[in-house]
Amino acid sequence: MNIFSILLVTLFFLFLIRDISQGFDRKKRRLRRQ
Repeated sequence: MNIFSILLVTLFFLFLIRDISQGFDRKKRRLRRQ
């Protein structure tokens, strides 16, 4: 694998992790409201 491809994969995973963490925060907020 090239260094460029590895950077792309790491960036992709970082975005995925950030989206998942935001989704969990939204669920927690909904549970708190109920």
